[in-house]
Amino acid sequence: MKTVAVLGAGNSGRALAADSALAGHSVRLFEFEEYAQSLKALMQTNKIEIEGTQTNAKKFYRAGIGTLDLVTTEMEKAMKGADIIAISVQAVGFERLFREMIPFLEDGQVVAIFPDNYGSLILRRLMREMKCEKKIIVGGWSSLPYGARVLDYGPINRVGLSYRAVSLRGDSLPSCDREKFMDTMKEFAPMDSVTMIQGDTVLDIGFCNVNPILHVPAVILNTGAIDNWGKIDHVGQKDVYYCIYHYGFSENVSKVQYALYKEEVAIAKALGVGIEDYPEKLFFSRLSLLGQEFMGEGYTTPLDENMPEIIKMVYNKNERFTLKSRYITEDIPVGCKIYRELAHLCGVTTPIIDSMIILASTMNEENYFEKGFDLAYLGIAGLNKDQMLTYLREGKI
Repeated sequence: MKTVAVLGAGNSGRALAADSALAGHSVRLFEFEEYAQSLKALMQTNKIEIEGTQTNAKKFYRAGIGTLDLVTTEMEKAMKGADIIAISVQAVGFERLFREMIPFLEDGQVVAIFPDNYGSLILRRLMREMKCEKKIIVGGWSSLPYGARVLDYGPINRVGLSYRAVSLRGDSLPSCDREKFMDTMKEFAPMDSVTMIQGDTVLDIGFCNVNPILHVPAVILNTGAIDNWGKIDHVGQKDVYYCIYHYGFSENVSKVQYALYKEEVAIAKALGVGIEDYPEKLFFSRLSLLGQEFMGEGYTTPLDENMPEIIKMVYNKNERFTLKSRYITEDIPVGCKIYRELAHLCGVTTPIIDSMIILASTMNEENYFEKGFDLAYLGIAGLNKDQMLTYLREGKI
């Protein structure tokens, strides 16, 4: 079994670590010192329990207590001798994490980013800047293998999995490393339920992250309900979490989600890279594109019904959803902004994407046209389309 270093100890990081340990991997879990308060009990036991419905079409289920080899705030100890480095942090945290890990990279290691969110591009840029010449494989995925939530930070941490993905799209940077990347991922236990779909460059993987498509319109178009939720009579309950899948999806929201996706398709086609083909009917579903991710191709649920009983999303009592959530603060300045920059590069107009950025900027009093990722940050500014494709596929820049 491969030795695994999981970098990032949030909901998904602990899920990846526990699931890997349950399956027999030797696992180290890393987190930065200032975020390690919640790790105190775990550092004494090294034990995380996996539970939850784990809903998926393949009926794959793995639960129990996984024992990690190490829980640490020292990057070198986490990475030394690891075969697979699994990363799951918010995109805004990529640069700091990568700068910390690059000096400890070793030849032959495989880095997998969940979800990629252009992290593979940022890591390769930083490796060039830091003059790191280690021979590693870098790749990323369109999403996580789970819907995960930490339920208990006690001596035995508990992580609930509401679902397991049955298909994810991935690629390496450069794409010529794809075969080695995929072969290694077949030996990574968290992917045991996943049919791995080969993407066409890591830009394809960025387009196939469903979060900006689903989250952004559902939040922006439901702002009044979100702001008033649990505050005024007849608008929600204070101790009930505002979940966009329960309350924010509707036929007209679906129309905007689908229109945003069609703009992504136009950008991908103009650039000459791939993108997942999502039929229109998937958008007009209570679970939208997420349903297919864990219940298989073509799965839909009626929009005139509430969330199906097959999936139990878990939220902390009294936790409040706001426009400061990552559904906006990550999916706009990372997802939508990069789509817009790539569109400008290839001459595609994006009125829906632009409108989402304008409205989010106004509501959060931020300029998301300036804040967040841009092509220079990804290390691909100044390249024409052919040069970009050569870099993405062959690694030549």
